[in-house]
Amino acid sequence: MANIELQDLTAIIHGTSPSIPDQTKKYDLVHVETLSKTSEILPQTANWYVPNGSSVPPEIADFFKARHVSMYPMSEETILKGTEDVITQAKNNQVEETEKDVSMILLRSIMTKSNLTPVTNAEKLYHIAYDYKLYPVKGTPSTYEFKVQLPFNGLTIPAGGQAKVKMTVILPLGTQVNATATQGTVVGGQTIQEITTQIPNVGRQVVSFEYHNDPDFIIQYHY
Repeated sequence: MANIELQDLTAIIHGTSPSIPDQTKKYDLVHVETLSKTSEILPQTANWYVPNGSSVPPEIADFFKARHVSMYPMSEETILKGTEDVITQAKNNQVEETEKDVSMILLRSIMTKSNLTPVTNAEKLYHIAYDYKLYPVKGTPSTYEFKVQLPFNGLTIPAGGQAKVKMTVILPLGTQVNATATQGTVVGGQTIQEITTQIPNVGRQVVSFEYHNDPDFIIQYHY
């Protein structure tokens, strides 16, 4: 498992949903770019599974949401760990365990293998990009959530070092961040305060975080 010195994620969310008349088919488009500086050269076999951009039916998105399943890069081993006994669990009427395994199998079906691409003429610097769709939070049709965990599954931040993770998310035109629901959370429940910046004359807000640990990030916005 490699250590990181820096992982810098930038996401641009395009507000496509206001132009989609059918309430049941609304979504926003997300484009994610991540730059990672590692403490050692990663093997060519190192790879992650990222969203493949395919459409996810809203009911499947709700299924993921209810089971706290998020579409961010992770290893196939992490996605499918423990799912091999799903048939046995179903036959034994283990509903909760079956649902959990099914959700991860469904997640794998919309993910594709992607390697971190070495940056030309740079040392231990890697790039990865992916796109996917964000669907409304159930029960609040004008509210959306972007979630990610940094560093990516399989990369670690060494204790007591100067390594850091940074995240910048550019929200869609005409939206407002929900400051209550937007936060970073580290192991132990400590929260990280976001910084929200208004871009003059454009009508966009930018939300950013910086931390020296292993946080989960949630950014929620509404129209």
